[in-house]
Amino acid sequence: MGPDDATRQAERLRDAAMDDPADPMGLADDLAALATHDQPAVRRLAVEGLCELAETSIDPVEPVLDVVFDALDDPDSETVREAVNVVAIVSDEDPSLVQPVASDLCRLLEEDRRGTSEAAAVALWPIAWTTPGEVVEAVDPLRRLLTRPEQPTRLSAVAVLRGIASEHPEACVRATEDLIERCFDRRQNVRVMATAALGPLATVFPGRIQPAVPRLVRCLDDGDGRVRQNVAAVVQQVVKAYPEVSLDHHAAFVSLLDDENEETRTSASNVLTTVADYRPGVLNDHLETLVRATGDDDTRVAANLYLGLASIGWTQPEQLVDHLDALADGLSRTEDVSHNAAYLLGVIAETYPVVVTDYLDALFEQLTDGVDRVSRNAAWAVAVITEDQPAAVERYRHLLVQALDDEYVAVRGNAGIALGLLGNPPETAVEAVLDMLADGGDPHDVRLASSGLVALTDASTQVSVGDLPVEAVLDLLSADNPQVRANACIALGNLGVQTALDDLYECQTDTEPEVRDAAKSAVEQVHGRRAD
Repeated sequence: MGPDDATRQAERLRDAAMDDPADPMGLADDLAALATHDQPAVRRLAVEGLCELAETSIDPVEPVLDVVFDALDDPDSETVREAVNVVAIVSDEDPSLVQPVASDLCRLLEEDRRGTSEAAAVALWPIAWTTPGEVVEAVDPLRRLLTRPEQPTRLSAVAVLRGIASEHPEACVRATEDLIERCFDRRQNVRVMATAALGPLATVFPGRIQPAVPRLVRCLDDGDGRVRQNVAAVVQQVVKAYPEVSLDHHAAFVSLLDDENEETRTSASNVLTTVADYRPGVLNDHLETLVRATGDDDTRVAANLYLGLASIGWTQPEQLVDHLDALADGLSRTEDVSHNAAYLLGVIAETYPVVVTDYLDALFEQLTDGVDRVSRNAAWAVAVITEDQPAAVERYRHLLVQALDDEYVAVRGNAGIALGLLGNPPETAVEAVLDMLADGGDPHDVRLASSGLVALTDASTQVSVGDLPVEAVLDLLSADNPQVRANACIALGNLGVQTALDDLYECQTDTEPEVRDAAKSAVEQVHGRRAD
């Protein structure tokens, strides 16, 4: 067959591929045979035909993919471009089929031939999203494509970078600034993809994103909700490591609490929780909005905001007193929300216990019927209230006694504290508190626990040290709070712990007079017990 005959045959077969052929498998075989012809025009026409077949279905092309792969090295640039187009189509359907030529596609990106590099980026997109490790070498040539005028090229390049960043963010660090620039691309889909690509980088390398936060915050006004969602998530990760960067932009995140997208609201609430923990006073002007948003249908948003409001409550509880009715509603919601709502009520009760007594019914409902961590916080809130308002809690004594048998140590311990503060506690209340301290869990307020121990050991004069975990009380002797140290001395004296004498002698040289006095009295009590 002469060259002209081969060319005409290739043209005929290519045209047949465009017209829904009766035997696509046989046609693919014929085209594959011509794809190795010594004439560039014939090879190009043959690969074009395979591309037409692949557009309809990749099934006929799959058995002859080796021929297509070989064409990626063809000396004719037009044939290479058509081969890349075939690979791109197959990759979109099943990236595993073209994974063997991932390195060839990266090489073609590096060569940067017009038309070919763009198609190579399209072909790499599905590979990067399934096996990103195969294409990490493409980062630098992809960065060059990000400035191309063609939107599909920029989109494909950003998409491949996003795929790589998902598992290999370290490979994309050098593309950070390029991706930030694309967050402001004139094309919506490019902005969506670029902001998504920054997510993994912000998680692993927040310091690289930090300087760009003031620019990225502008994207929170983007008309596309996906862009707002992605940027909110990016800033959330940065703020975890650098909370100070949120201070100038907190108002923008307060506004996002009304966003239609729940993921955006969740990220915004996470940022605001960090702000509240870092600088709670910054949010004073937005408390109405924050409290209202605790009723968000998305419980992640509500739970985050309760935690943020608790941070405000530790330093500025007066700001929240007028909102207690709305905040107490969280006690009857899902576990995460009710857990944080109970915690918030306990925080407010530390300063304003009398106003929280109105919610004792709801707190005891959670204490007796809630799940572990909700019951724990509810029991702690009740103990806080009891310290100042024992008369209000007295009518719930029977529920506190029942809680001494709870399966969770923190519930038993906080119930024991409350019973000690009420007076006339069961002897098992002492063990419950000591068990909680020995368990190593945070009782939220060590001062309160130590005060409860003083009341319990003083009231329960018949309590024997026995096998009680008194080491937990000894640990309190090194607490930062002098009142806790003093209370620990008193409790050890009340219990008559002989093994604590050396520690109590040492406490007689404490820098605080209240600790020295308590230690001296405790030593006398221990010696008195020993004499008895």
